[in-house]
Amino acid sequence: MAIYHLHAQIIGRGEGRSAVASAAYRHCARMEIEAEARVADYSNKHGLAHSEFALPEAAPAWLRSLIDGCDAAGASAALWNAVEAFEKRADAQFMRETDLALPVEFSREQNIALARAFVAEQILSRGMVADWAYHDSPGNPHIHLMTTLRPLAQDGFGCSCPAYLPRSFLRVCLRERCDLMDAVEHGNAKDRSMKSRSVSGKASFREPWAFPDAVRPDRINLCPVTVLERAAIKKLVLDPGQEQFAGSVDAVFDGLEASQYPDQEHAFTIVVAKKTVGFFILREKQAPPGWAPRGAVTLHSFRISSPCQGKGYGRVGVGLAISWLRRNRPEVKELMLAVNARNVPAKSLYLKAGFVDTGSIFRGSIGDQHILTFHLLQSEG
Repeated sequence: MAIYHLHAQIIGRGEGRSAVASAAYRHCARMEIEAEARVADYSNKHGLAHSEFALPEAAPAWLRSLIDGCDAAGASAALWNAVEAFEKRADAQFMRETDLALPVEFSREQNIALARAFVAEQILSRGMVADWAYHDSPGNPHIHLMTTLRPLAQDGFGCSCPAYLPRSFLRVCLRERCDLMDAVEHGNAKDRSMKSRSVSGKASFREPWAFPDAVRPDRINLCPVTVLERAAIKKLVLDPGQEQFAGSVDAVFDGLEASQYPDQEHAFTIVVAKKTVGFFILREKQAPPGWAPRGAVTLHSFRISSPCQGKGYGRVGVGLAISWLRRNRPEVKELMLAVNARNVPAKSLYLKAGFVDTGSIFRGSIGDQHILTFHLLQSEG
């Protein structure tokens, strides 16, 4: 059975540590620490089986030029020297180093493929550099994944973001990937392996929002609605405690009618056996709020009528939104939402549907909002 284990740490100047020296140790290499005019030499260290330095598609020209012609260790040294030169504070933080265990049941080639797929899905897709080294220790195959704490910018690095790829997010993503590896393994891993998303997507893996046994997929649908259908949506009754979080239907439709981007806000009803049981809005392009990163789609005003709650419609409604995006917006990588910290049942629903808490908090008009994300490029089952 594939296992998962994760340990993460921040490496920074305040603890007297060097990102370059740390990278040299992971790559079993010799690297010059330019800021300190000294060399970190771990070229005699054993255990390195494979290493890669991977750039996201939108990597800026300065970084591509910096590592041009370098092998993985050379590119790593160039990046972390640039990070150390950029950070001026005495207590500056340089990198997040994450140690991720890999399944002992798999061959070296399969584990490298697993690591490469994980990096592509969870790191590169978020516009981040992935500097990683695979150590094939007996009984403990693992990778050391090194990522920056600042996003890449056209002229260097962007603003520091403490919640940039939080540990909780990585842990869930790794667990999902290992679960999928189990499914592949039991279906003949040597033949199927993790060669591509199209192969892994055929494994016996059920989405968290899959249709409950009591809900027939052919009897539940999404139906687009317009601002003219306010009266019909007002029939979806919520308890007062829930409506304070979802917003009144009048307030929601007033917002739709006044929107600067009417073509970028899409309202839907959730219909079961021709009966409307729920409602939500998807915002894309310029319409999402400021807490959402560029390119993400956001989910708003999600509600299931009180008499219809407890039947699985909420989880399936979220799944239908995800399916709609995958089918109609294949280029979108993330569906995000903000849920009030006091709205515990709603947050529980979203987590069960496969969302992950990013660790970020937005302070809204009715209190703190937890920012959750669903990575749309994960397996579709």
